[in-house]
Amino acid sequence: MPHFLCPIRLQIAPLTKTSSTISNRGIIYLNRGNNMAKREKQRVVSKKHMARQEREALQIRYLTYGSIAILAIVVFLVGYALVSAYIITPNQPVATVNGEKISAKAYQARVKFDRYQLINQMISTANLMQSFGSDENTLAYFQNSIDQIRNQLTPEIHGQSIIDVMVNDTLIRQEAEKRGITVSDAEIDKFIQDAYGFYPDGTPTPAPTSASVPTSTLSPMQMTLVAPAATAVISPTAVFTPTEVAPTPTQAPEAVPTEVLPTPTAYTEDLFQENYQNSLTSYQQTIGLTEEEFRAIVSTEVWRNKLFDEITKDVPKEAQQIWARHILVATEEEAQAAIVRLDAGEDFAVLAQELSTDTGSAANGGDLGWFGQGKMVPEFEQAAFALEIGQISAPVASSYGYHIIQVLGKEIRPLDSATFQQKQQTVFDDWLTAERAGADIQIYDSWGEVYPETPLIPDGL
Repeated sequence: MPHFLCPIRLQIAPLTKTSSTISNRGIIYLNRGNNMAKREKQRVVSKKHMARQEREALQIRYLTYGSIAILAIVVFLVGYALVSAYIITPNQPVATVNGEKISAKAYQARVKFDRYQLINQMISTANLMQSFGSDENTLAYFQNSIDQIRNQLTPEIHGQSIIDVMVNDTLIRQEAEKRGITVSDAEIDKFIQDAYGFYPDGTPTPAPTSASVPTSTLSPMQMTLVAPAATAVISPTAVFTPTEVAPTPTQAPEAVPTEVLPTPTAYTEDLFQENYQNSLTSYQQTIGLTEEEFRAIVSTEVWRNKLFDEITKDVPKEAQQIWARHILVATEEEAQAAIVRLDAGEDFAVLAQELSTDTGSAANGGDLGWFGQGKMVPEFEQAAFALEIGQISAPVASSYGYHIIQVLGKEIRPLDSATFQQKQQTVFDDWLTAERAGADIQIYDSWGEVYPETPLIPDGL
């Protein structure tokens, strides 16, 4: 074998082996390359995928945080609204009186209670109109009453009136407390019982009222001023005298079943409590008024009554009154002409019957009877009380015309019940007006925002 061939042969095997190895390695390297390429490809895909996942996750987080934030805001707003509606707003003042607050809650309760009462009054009036409104005048009267209540329930008018009432109630209670006056639960209970007509100790007997009638004896001077009047003669009472008549046979009694009339149910405490609880239930269901709020409203009336009695305890039950007569004419010239005739000696009563345009008194010679201050128009009253008995005034002008006045009597006389109560009310009102003028009162515009227009006026009224 040629020598040069040996290396070639020797190299073949290695080459073959090497080729195989190389081939194998190439395959390995190729596989590795492919794997690496795949891994690179997978790595690239994974990054894109991860980026998308991260974006989606971020978006989800944002949405979650946003939802939580929105939910938190909603919860906060709802909570604030509830706190504002049930805690903050009810406790905010609508007015202050000498530093004492009148809360929106108390104001709303008073408004709803008063609306409840007024609307029930409207309904009652409407029912009366249906029952008795057969003619136009009656219908107009009832309709006018309903319209007045409706106008009174206008939020601006009604809301302001309730504010004024509550300010007055506060002033009254403050003054009562200064004077040592107290109001107990028992007194509130009694006021409620009286309002429902329940009297545990029996129905109270009405106090007798004094009547203002002229009982004084006329003086000689008055006798000359007043024409003698016919004395009323009391007719004798007819006396029954038996007349003899022939006796008639008495009919034998016939047994007739007696009709048993139902006995009226006694107004017991149980019945009163039933009525009272029914009212409370109606208040609660209709206007949301609690018993505590109802009793608070009732207490204001008790405070007012007790202070009223205290402030008016010194109002005199007697006052100076005058007995006067007058001639009323249209012009001053007519009045002067009448005075000339009186000065000439003509009788006052006769002239009054002839000349006076006051038909109510002319027939009685112009006699107005006894009256105290506050009964006549100011111009007439001032002139009349300044006259002496028997004196005739100069012409006195008033909205009615021209008066010629003559006073027939003057004396201190007892006041009738209506006049006395009117004087008491005047004294109390004057005190309240002065007290209000000197008090530190702040009324806030917020009362209009919290005014409840409930209960509503029913449709058809």
